[in-house]
Amino acid sequence: MAMFDETSTIYDVAKTKLFADIKLERAKTTLYQFVGVGLLAAMLGAGIGLACFGYSYVVDGRAEAQKLADAMVEALEKAHLTTTGEVKMADGSIVSLAPGGQVTLVPNSTVHLDPSSIVRVTETPVTDTRSASSGPIIQSSPAPETKVVTQYTIFRTVAFGRGSVVTGWRFDNSNQVNPTDQYCYYDEPANDKTHLRIDLGENGIIVDSLQPRVGVDMTAAFGNCNWFRGV
Repeated sequence: MAMFDETSTIYDVAKTKLFADIKLERAKTTLYQFVGVGLLAAMLGAGIGLACFGYSYVVDGRAEAQKLADAMVEALEKAHLTTTGEVKMADGSIVSLAPGGQVTLVPNSTVHLDPSSIVRVTETPVTDTRSASSGPIIQSSPAPETKVVTQYTIFRTVAFGRGSVVTGWRFDNSNQVNPTDQYCYYDEPANDKTHLRIDLGENGIIVDSLQPRVGVDMTAAFGNCNWFRGV
């Protein structure tokens, strides 16, 4: 009887220890699962955060680029560009106009004709293609001719200092003998292919407030103005 009791006690102890070991292993397994799930969630959170940061950076860069483009467009719309120059024709070149074509000049523009150039105006005859059996020709009263007035300016240039003294004789029409008015200015080229202009006088009279120029005597420059002396 005593041996049975002792065997039963050993069995109970072993059973209890076995159950305890099983619970411990289950607890470890559960802990490992929670740790794995936690690491996975942390990695997912970090990936989502990096993706959001990258997306915000890209979107912000596009917005800055759009702002820069809009600013450049606005600046170009408000900019005013002014250019000066001259147009020359090659020797022997011919310019023709289509029937009904017109040539106009911008107001306040000037045309300088080279004295050695030759201008030839030709007219193409128009053939009457109407049949001789057609009805009588009714001639309308001729329209009044529009008088064309050509204004031009003759320039006289004298080298002076680092530039030149330019005198302009402005004529209102080609039949005018003496110029309507005259002006004179000092012209000096700059390094950026622009020109510095300082007005010296008008109609033989020096300007009241003559703008100074370092290294250039503006009073002496005025003395080099080539005023019209008459014919």
